[in-house]
Amino acid sequence: MSCSCSTMLTSTRSWYDSSISLTRSIFTARKRAEHARKRRYIAHSFAPKSSRAAEGPIADKVELLVRKWDEIIDKGPQFDGFTQLECRRWFTYLSFDITGDLLFSEPFGMLENGSDLVKIDNKPRSYVSMMNSLAQRSAAVATLGVLPWLKPHAHHLPDPFFHRGMDGLQNLLGVTSAHVKERMAAGQDNHDDWLSLLLRARDDQGELLKFEEIASESLTLFMAAIETVSNTLSAMMYYLATSPSSLQKLQAEVDSIDIPGTVPPFTNVRALPYLDAVLNETMCLHSVLGIGLPREVLPGSKGVHLDSFYFPPGTVLSVPIYAIHRSRDIWGQDANNFRPERWEKLSDRQKTSFIPFGHGPAACVGRNLAEVEMKIIAATLIKRYNFCMMDSEIESTEGTTRKLIKVNIGIKRRQ
Repeated sequence: MSCSCSTMLTSTRSWYDSSISLTRSIFTARKRAEHARKRRYIAHSFAPKSSRAAEGPIADKVELLVRKWDEIIDKGPQFDGFTQLECRRWFTYLSFDITGDLLFSEPFGMLENGSDLVKIDNKPRSYVSMMNSLAQRSAAVATLGVLPWLKPHAHHLPDPFFHRGMDGLQNLLGVTSAHVKERMAAGQDNHDDWLSLLLRARDDQGELLKFEEIASESLTLFMAAIETVSNTLSAMMYYLATSPSSLQKLQAEVDSIDIPGTVPPFTNVRALPYLDAVLNETMCLHSVLGIGLPREVLPGSKGVHLDSFYFPPGTVLSVPIYAIHRSRDIWGQDANNFRPERWEKLSDRQKTSFIPFGHGPAACVGRNLAEVEMKIIAATLIKRYNFCMMDSEIESTEGTTRKLIKVNIGIKRRQ
């Protein structure tokens, strides 16, 4: 959709209201001015220079991931030299720990413990699965967005799908809120993390943000940073493990560069053409968003003209990223096949049709950081290990986000 059209669109109230925790965040803000103000709070942390400054915490966690995978190889049973490992779970642990460090200066310890259980003090069972909470929240919120009148009654419905989803949202909010309360109670803040930016931010009246807004923004950053990276890396591993020629080609490219130590600096892997192609092809085939985010043509406007179509005020539209990324009309007859080589030469239409992080003023603010994370992690693992698929069949689930359920791969150290 053209930029001239986007000025006449706004977020659809009912769908985004289902994602509100305490108050509106950068994700649920409907007014453009409000969204722009919230984006300014955190934009500095996701600029290219700041994203590269996050390399230290990222590298520390990736080194820990490698140590844990090496331990699994050393202890686990071998099948033709490979040890089975469910990589989506480990990528989620990694994303949680990196995000905890960047957001709160405190990783969750999931990599070290090999577990996604996190303590929430106000819960009868104080340790809660964060992976389950993310999945249940994602599914329920997507449904309640189109059935908004159900949300106030979600905990009382006989189908556990809804109250589990709301419990998942509250679990995630409980984790982030506890960090915010602790930091606000401490008074002076000497940290250099995303939460510090929110604690120092001021609203349109020049006042410091209230707890509700800080906690809501923290929750949005928390979920977005975890889901994007872990889901994309899991899909990448599946595609490479089922495409040995692509894996070998990527290994040859990574082997051709100097990597001092276990984890490469971002500058060494930033401009590897085939690594770029593999990640782009993964994000094209496996869009992290499970739905098209809705936008409403502004009431009182003249409506929107797009090519030969006219959409009157009040019409709800969305951009179906999954369908665009798999369109044979755009990508060719092999649009559903994993073929990184297509990125060696793209048409202008293909370039403008690739929108894994969205487009325009509401595009993903964390794109630069996601690139740093994924390239460092991918290059590290491709350099160190060989991979194969242990399960021939793989399933995915869709809610607000789209994710593979389990990715059971075989790994072994490269010679």
